[in-house]
Amino acid sequence: MSSIVIAYEDDYHEELHLLVKALRQDRGLPGMIVEGRPVRGTGNFVHETPRLLRTPLKQTKLPPDRVVCLADADRPQDLVPRAPPAPAGADSTALDQWVRVFEASWKDHLVRESKLSEEAASRLYVCCVRWSKESLLVACPDALLEHAGGRRERVRALLDACVPAPATLDAAEFVVSYRKPTECLERVFQVIADRHYKKGRDDEDLLRLRIKPDAARRAEVLSRCPDLGRLLDVLGP
Repeated sequence: MSSIVIAYEDDYHEELHLLVKALRQDRGLPGMIVEGRPVRGTGNFVHETPRLLRTPLKQTKLPPDRVVCLADADRPQDLVPRAPPAPAGADSTALDQWVRVFEASWKDHLVRESKLSEEAASRLYVCCVRWSKESLLVACPDALLEHAGGRRERVRALLDACVPAPATLDAAEFVVSYRKPTECLERVFQVIADRHYKKGRDDEDLLRLRIKPDAARRAEVLSRCPDLGRLLDVLGP
């Protein structure tokens, strides 16, 4: 059976990883071993990538067939020194072009700085996302409303007052407007729980309880965060 290791930037990746596996099933992709590993910071990709490429998996006793490095593209210079940022004010098409060019430069950087052999480099893939995990939560307003329970109407009013309101955006516009919506979730959780939004707790809870179990919500998140679809392409046969 083929095997893939996804190298996640953050420690808090478990529920995102399970969502990715559920989306693979939704797409009807063939079964394979798909494991997740944190590298604990963008600066560690160079050091961790060679280790992940050579370390045998428990199930196969062999190194993985592919290692996919997955990172947020909001600070490209943290991945590739002196890399230019995403073009300001760009539409989704321009961002698509930018992120693909940047991914190619990031892979070249990893291969060079990690001193990978040609064989190891052939098993390395990279994917940059133009959203944070918080974007996945705002991409599905219905999940936030359900999570709010008896305070759902107050949360609905808050989301409707956002400029632009997330529910009014089509898929192409969403990723442009809601790349880093932490402030939005901060306001939402002040209403839901009378406290600050807690990364690593609230995001994991929402993915596990409100989004991952619901096929329609998984589809909505996939449509509004297109880099998830590009990741699934890399995780195919």
